[in-house]
Amino acid sequence: MQRTIKSNDKYISICLKIFVSVLVISGLCLFSLPFLSKKLLGFVDSLAFRGELYSFLMKIIQGVTYNKTHFPFMAYGTDFLGFAHLMFALLFVGPVIDPYKNEWVLRFGLMVCVLLVPTVLIAGWVREIPFIWRCMDSLFGVVGFLLFYSVFKKIKANQQMLEDLEKRDEKKINSEIRVA
Repeated sequence: MQRTIKSNDKYISICLKIFVSVLVISGLCLFSLPFLSKKLLGFVDSLAFRGELYSFLMKIIQGVTYNKTHFPFMAYGTDFLGFAHLMFALLFVGPVIDPYKNEWVLRFGLMVCVLLVPTVLIAGWVREIPFIWRCMDSLFGVVGFLLFYSVFKKIKANQQMLEDLEKRDEKKINSEIRVA
């Protein structure tokens, strides 16, 4: 049972560290959107992929380049989005350190992941974002939910095993007291 608890704790730690790392990377990427969007287009171009996604990437680069030249203050919005990603990463450091005491943060993560999907689908439709792009963005919510749910289940399993161990130790101590 102790081995299972340690195995679960390791799984929880790895999952949460991956999640925090992805938040930090995506947050930092938002600060250099013009550069990275061109790199992404180059990568997609090297795959010889010419579809709706490629056209949308071209549109993004045109918009980002135009805004950078004529309206540089518009990048302030993506700077704040990058900052928000970094703050969410900071929020999840608590569960990395002690997932049992910071269970509420994991519940918050589950709620955010659930709410992300309809937000992406509705806001994306309103902003005329291609459906395939909205599906990719929705994957963050789906994968995040599955990750948090599996972590949450491991935490609950560990808590139950620890309670069972305490009860077993308590019974053992009580029986030793009666024998003595």
